[in-house]
Amino acid sequence: TLINKNLVEIWIGKWKKISTFVISQNPQNLKIFKEVGSGLNDNRKQLLQLIDMVCENQVNRIFVMYKDRLTRFGFNYLKTICDKHNVEIVIVSNETEDKSIQE
Repeated sequence: TLINKNLVEIWIGKWKKISTFVISQNPQNLKIFKEVGSGLNDNRKQLLQLIDMVCENQVNRIFVMYKDRLTRFGFNYLKTICDKHNVEIVIVSNETEDKSIQE
């Protein structure tokens, strides 16, 4: 359908934007986490794996397109954990758009 095609085009455009930005930051040992699901879900396997990696000092930076894509609620808890382990969270886009409609 047209809606699905538009959603795919939006996703591809955002993927290109974040990947171009991340490459420009010269990351080493890059690991990409992609998770389809709600930011409201507090039992996301990829997010839990990322938190484990942060706690084990295996991560230097976390790149995310939008702050609320990492977690809708509890971002400050995650940021506190990252700060304790000297992990920088890099928000690629600060656009204020209604992502729920587009994605």
